[in-house]
Parts: sequence; structure tokens; C-alpha cells
Amino acid sequence: MLNRPDAGGTSGTGGPDETGGRGGTGGVSEPPSSLDAGSPPGVQLDALRAALAHRYAFDGTGSVAFDSIGGSDATLIDTALDGSGSLTLEGEGEYVDLPNGILSSNNDQTIEAWLTWNGGDAWQRIFDFGSSDAGEDERGNGRTYLFLTPRSSRGVLMLAYSATGYNGETRLSTDVAFPVGVQAHVTVVIDSPENSLSLYLDGRWLARQTLEQRLSELEDVNCWLGLAQYQSDPGLNASLTEFRLYHRALTSAEVELSHSLGPDGAL
Repeated sequence: MLNRPDAGGTSGTGGPDETGGRGGTGGVSEPPSSLDAGSPPGVQLDALRAALAHRYAFDGTGSVAFDSIGGSDATLIDTALDGSGSLTLEGEGEYVDLPNGILSSNNDQTIEAWLTWNGGDAWQRIFDFGSSDAGEDERGNGRTYLFLTPRSSRGVLMLAYSATGYNGETRLSTDVAFPVGVQAHVTVVIDSPENSLSLYLDGRWLARQTLEQRLSELEDVNCWLGLAQYQSDPGLNASLTEFRLYHRALTSAEVELSHSLGPDGAL
């Protein structure tokens, strides 16, 4: 089976850099925020609560991660919750399988994750929503996807979208290395009216990219945390503390507020 042209490897230096793919590295200015100008914290908190659609806290025990907001429970593959309040993934085919269509159901989404990444090879996936040419529940070559990797071939945090495989890929790259061995909060905002992707780390805006395609173009039959559509890319070596989806593009102020509340915030 064919592999992605810049598939990972132990060196982390293979393939084209993140200026490749359609769209390059994107915009240079922080997206506007309707709540930045003096909105009371309570108003921002109410707005966060109203937008939150799915929340997975990875507490309890067993092979199911419960969605405390939307009831779209996730299945844990080759791993299990141990009551510690986080889920350990060791990069050996262990991942979280969320229900089909959970991302493409809305063109405006905010994706949040709190995790402790333990390092390792390039092209691991924090998440990968989409499909491969091998079909549902199978890895092959990515056909449609939105994925986030903590380490690209350049050693930096990178987001990628495609509805047509590798040659149609739009990349949002940063100049920031994802932290190793400490808990971090990463946020992806997809704003269809603004035709944009935005990326935040620990509540701080990093980069923005034009994206005129829509999430509804994805065939998200594989909605995975910790595993790639591409069979040659490694599994995630990390502990997941919380994962959330909001059916709205959060503002910068809301992302900062969510970060300050933390993974067990009062939502």
C-alpha cells in the first residue's frame, strides 16, 4: 500500500517541510474576538457552556469514555481507563474511537485537548478525523482528514486538512515545538464564515490559515484520538486528560478562559 510522501520516521526530517501543500503556512494576524472588549467573565462562561457539544473526561474505569454533554460515548481500543483521571496511550495501536460524523456534522467547530505528550517520532496524531482508502475502521492512505500532530518533520506542532488526499492538503504549521512531559492545552478553531483555521497552545494564539473548504466535505468514518489514517504513521505516546468539541468557533477570549479553567473546569 502506498504511503504519504512525507510519512514520518525516527529522524523526523523526511519529506517536504510545512510550506508544502495547498495554502502554505497561512496568516499572520490574530483572529478578531467579539468577547475581547470588556465582556464579563460570567458572560464568557455562559457562552462556553452553551457552545459545548461533547466532553470526554477520561475518568472512571473500563473501555468506554463517556460523553457527559452529548451522549456520544467513545470506545477505547486496546487500552482502558484505570481510574487515574487520564488515559494512557503508548503508541502501540491504542486509541480512542469516537462516533462517526462527529466532526462533519457542523462546519464551525472548536476542538480542545488537554494531554501530556511523552515525545517520540514525528507524525503522531493527537487526533485524526476522516477516512482512508482502506475503508472504515482501517488505516491505509488518508483520503479525507483533519489531523493534528505534535511533531511534524520539522519538529513543530502542525494541523492539516484535506478532502482529496495528500495532494489537496492545506497545512497550518507553527514554529512551536509541542512541550514534552508536561500537561498542555491545545485548541483548533474552524470558522467557516471567516474561511479560517486557527491554532492555540495553552490559551495563546499561534497561527491562522485560510480554509475555504468545509468540514462537511470530510468523510469522517474514522474519528480517532491517538491514531492516524495513514498506516505508516506512529501512534500517540501520551496521556489524555480531557477532550472537547464545541459546535461553534470560539473566540480568543473564550479559548483563554477555557485554558484558565483547566480540564476539570466548571462547564
